[in-house]
Amino acid sequence: VAGQREEVGIDLELKYHFDEVIYTMPIETIKDVPSGEYELTVSLWSGDEMICSRTDTAKVYWKEKPEEVTQSFGH
Repeated sequence: VAGQREEVGIDLELKYHFDEVIYTMPIETIKDVPSGEYELTVSLWSGDEMICSRTDTAKVYWKEKPEEVTQSFGH
């Protein structure tokens, strides 16, 4: 702000809708989200004040590792 920079810790979380419910999860656990289309909102907060926000729609599809697919079919 006003030409000054300050390093601060960052707290990341993911909020998403699924079956009409809003879920909040730590960003590290994004791999547990089911495939599909999501509206993602990124917001920058300073305390209780939202400084800026951006919303985009993203299609998320996960690809299974071959060894996991083989194991799931019992081969």
